[in-house]
Amino acid sequence: MQKALVLKTLVVAAIAIALLVPLAMIESVVAEHATRRKEAVASVQASLAGPQTIIVPFIVWPYREEWEQTAQEGGETRKLRLSRTDALTIYADSASVDATVKVKADHYRGLHQVRTYAMTLAMQLAFAVPDRKGVQPQNRNATLTWGTPYLAIGLADMRGLRGGTRVVVDGAPVELAQGTGGLLADGSVHAFLPQPNDTRIAVELALELVGVERLALVPTATINELRLRADWPHPSFGGRFLPVERAIGGDGFTARWSVAALTSSARQAIAERPTTGATLTNEAFSVDLVEPVNIYLLAERATKNGALFIALVIGTVFLIETLRRLPVHPIQYALVGLALATFFLLLLSLSEHLPFLLSYSAAATACTLLIGVYLGYALRNTRLALSIGASLALVYGALYAILIAETLALLMRSLLLFVALAAIMLGTRKVDWYGLTPPARA
Repeated sequence: MQKALVLKTLVVAAIAIALLVPLAMIESVVAEHATRRKEAVASVQASLAGPQTIIVPFIVWPYREEWEQTAQEGGETRKLRLSRTDALTIYADSASVDATVKVKADHYRGLHQVRTYAMTLAMQLAFAVPDRKGVQPQNRNATLTWGTPYLAIGLADMRGLRGGTRVVVDGAPVELAQGTGGLLADGSVHAFLPQPNDTRIAVELALELVGVERLALVPTATINELRLRADWPHPSFGGRFLPVERAIGGDGFTARWSVAALTSSARQAIAERPTTGATLTNEAFSVDLVEPVNIYLLAERATKNGALFIALVIGTVFLIETLRRLPVHPIQYALVGLALATFFLLLLSLSEHLPFLLSYSAAATACTLLIGVYLGYALRNTRLALSIGASLALVYGALYAILIAETLALLMRSLLLFVALAAIMLGTRKVDWYGLTPPARA
C-alpha cells in the first residue's frame, strides 16, 4: 500500500518538475516579445529622434597661445614658433527654465506603440564676463590671441530640433550652427556671440524639440531652476536630482527642480569630456514617460510565479485523490498542468491587443472553466470539481494581486504559501497516513 502511495507521489512530483520545461519556453517567448518592443523603440528613434538630454548652455571663448622657443639642430641654434589652442569656459550665474511637454502615442511598429513627445522650452541665462587678464598662458613669454566667443548648447540628438528654436543675446538674435568644436556630443549646436562690451550677458533661448520616452537636463549654471509641465500622468523621476516639488494628476504632472553647481559634477565632466569621454547622463535630472502597465514585465513576473502556481494546483488535486481515494491518471495530471501553463501564453498574447486586466480575466476564466470541466469528468464528482474551480479562481486572483503589488510581491507570495501549507496541515491533521489504501482503480 505504502509503496504504491510513494510511487504515485514520485510520479506526480516528476510531472510537476517536467512542467517547468513549457514554463521556461513561455518565459523565453515573453523575453523575445520584450526584445521586439525595444527594437520598435529603436526603430522610431532611428527615424525621428532619441531621448533628449539638454545641457544648460555655457559660453566658450577660444584663444590661441603663441611663443618662441630656441632649439639646437645640427650645431645651430634655431628659433621655433610654437602655438597651442585653449578656451575659457564661462558658466551662467543663473539658469531659469520653463518646459512644456505634450506626449503622443501615435507611432507604431507592428503591434508595439512607442511614446514620443514634443517639448517647448524657454530658458533665461545670466552670465558674468570675467576679466580676461586673469587668464595666464602656460608659457611665460607667450602672447594670447582671442577668438570669437560662442554659446555651446548640448543636445543628445540634434534631429529633434524644430523650427521654433531661436537664441537672443542682449536683445539681438543670433544664428545657430552645428557642433561645439568637440567639447560636447556630436548632436550639439552653438551660436557665435558678439564681442562683449559689458561685464554681463543676458541670453534668452527658445527650443522646440521632439524625442522618445525620456528627457533630461544637465545643470551647469551656478543656480539652476527647472519647471516642467507635461500631459502624461505616469512620470518616473530619475537622474541624480529629484524634484523639490511635484504634483501628479489624471491629466498630467508638474515638477520643479532647484540645483546648485556645488552639488553637481557636470562642470568637471564637461572639462574632462574631450580626453576621457566622461558622460553627463549621471549628472542630469530626468523624467521617463513610462507605460502605466508594462505588459511584458507583468507577463514575465507572472511566468516566474508559474512554478508555485502549478505546484499548488497539482498538489491540491493529488491530496484530493489520496484522501478520497479517487483515481487520477498521470496523463490527467499532465494535461491539467499544461492547461495551467497555457494560461501564461494566453495572457501574453491577449495583453498585446487588449488591456492587461481584461486579458488576465479572459485567460484566467478560460483556464478555470477548462480545468473545472475536465476535472468534473476525471473525478466523477461535479461538486468537487466546482470547489476546485472556485479555489483555482482564488489562486488566479492572488496571483494578480502579487503582480500589481510590486513592493509587496514577496510578502504576498510568502503569505500565499503559508496559507496553503496551513490549510493542508490543518485539513489533514486527523488523517492516518499509514492507513491509507491505494485508489480503487489505477
